[in-house]
Amino acid sequence: MFTRKDYIRYFEELAHVERKMIYLVNDAIAQLSDRRVINGLRKVAADEGKHYSLILDLLARQLELGESNEQRLNERENALGSVELTPLEEAGSSAGFRGYCSNLSKTGMCLESARPFRPGEKYTLNIEPYDPHEPVLERKGRVVWMREILDFYIGGIEFEA
Repeated sequence: MFTRKDYIRYFEELAHVERKMIYLVNDAIAQLSDRRVINGLRKVAADEGKHYSLILDLLARQLELGESNEQRLNERENALGSVELTPLEEAGSSAGFRGYCSNLSKTGMCLESARPFRPGEKYTLNIEPYDPHEPVLERKGRVVWMREILDFYIGGIEFEA
């Protein structure tokens, strides 16, 4: 029998798969010039976004326990997009890399990447949302946590004030 924790973990992994599909489709769109193919892929990305949203709703309303989780979900907004990370000189961070933003708040973001990163590392973040109506953001931030989910790494970055 599955516990509540098992269900949460399962749907977190499912949400990760949906986000990864959104990332892959949008990466493909950025490399293409054929409008017909791009328009078709935008429909695929929109469907994946709907699936992701349904999973988030399920997690938020049915499975998460406690007010702190609900409060966090309300403070952060989905802001899917690509992120270029450049290490800050004084931080001793490893080389720069590319990742993905899965959600964003005024004080931080959730980062996903195929490459691991470590708590304490500091980066300049160039966040480019997939939504063309949203502006590109540049922030400086510090990794506060990281964990591996499937073949991806997910972590929290706190923005510098």
